[in-house]
Amino acid sequence: MWTEAEAKALRVLSRIGITKSEAARRLGRHQSTISNHSRLAGLTWKPPPKRPPRPKAAPKGSQPRPWTENDDLLLAQLAAAGVPKGLAANRLDRAYNTVWKHAKRLGLMFEPDREARLRHKQWDSTRRSQ
Repeated sequence: MWTEAEAKALRVLSRIGITKSEAARRLGRHQSTISNHSRLAGLTWKPPPKRPPRPKAAPKGSQPRPWTENDDLLLAQLAAAGVPKGLAANRLDRAYNTVWKHAKRLGLMFEPDREARLRHKQWDSTRRSQ
């Protein structure tokens, strides 16, 4: 039950410039109770302090190797020669999806090759075990 003494204390606390959460702590009430009674009484409160922004998480794993002009030229030559994407990825020492996405960005077309991903996966697993 909300008493007149609590209402008076709420008005005093709102004038001294504290936050609603601090007023709730001092009165031993829940913050929503303070908010409701403050709204009904037309009281204003100091805004709560802003949280500092979260630090950005460090990227996981190693950074991808940037594409050079020579890499772009070799990729274009391999596409023109009809080499499948999987073999082009092996030749460039890059992941299949990396080659596929970069070729798409450059507008290069490769011959369809259903076994390319499998070949590259086998190649990649032998490369990692070395």
